[in-house]
Amino acid sequence: MSMYNTSSAYKYEQDEKIVRAVEGRRRRLNKQKQQQTKVLYRFVNLKTICVFLVIAVMTGMVVRDYVELHELTSQISTLRSDIRRLENENVLLENQIETTISMHNIAETASRELGLQHPSAHQTVYISLFRESTIEITEYIPRETLGSRIRFGLNGAMRRIQEYIGA
Repeated sequence: MSMYNTSSAYKYEQDEKIVRAVEGRRRRLNKQKQQQTKVLYRFVNLKTICVFLVIAVMTGMVVRDYVELHELTSQISTLRSDIRRLENENVLLENQIETTISMHNIAETASRELGLQHPSAHQTVYISLFRESTIEITEYIPRETLGSRIRFGLNGAMRRIQEYIGA
């Protein structure tokens, strides 16, 4: 007696169970493969998106830097032209000042508009500076009013100006 059932019906049932098990396993393997493929595609897509975003951000930064560089270059050019214009204007104003303000014009304006005159001999004050730390005034002119004080100061200034120009 044999321990195995050799009936063909039993064999058919067994084969059918095996076929179902194999098909179930195939389906599970296919599902696992599909899930792995989806995860792989998601990873690849995420990686691609990240790389694209990084490239886009860097490109934007480079473009922004070029725009800023262009603006700064334009501002520098404008400022340089302003500097040149102001330097030329400064030279013109200095020339105008030199021609309008001369020692002769100052002396003429002082005598005509301010009524200043050359100091007389009795208005001259001499200061001796030969000794160390001492000042001697040989003649004193009293200055009682504000007008006489101003006249005295301007006369001294005029005398120095005339000495300077050699008149």
